[in-house]
Amino acid sequence: MVSGTGIVIVEEREREFVYRKKCESCGNAEWSTTTRSKPTKGSIMNDAFTCPKCKNRQNIQIFG
Repeated sequence: MVSGTGIVIVEEREREFVYRKKCESCGNAEWSTTTRSKPTKGSIMNDAFTCPKCKNRQNIQIFG
């Protein structure tokens, strides 16, 4: 199972998952989705994005 901060998991498959980036400041979630391979158990994937609505720049962490 995958979890994270700054994301909303849309779908989880055997080897990959689909998510949307979500601003922790204003709650805006991107319309587009991103598909990635699942991280290995116990690892952390890092990314960052800038919210198009409030311009808040934040880090995203995805936990395996």
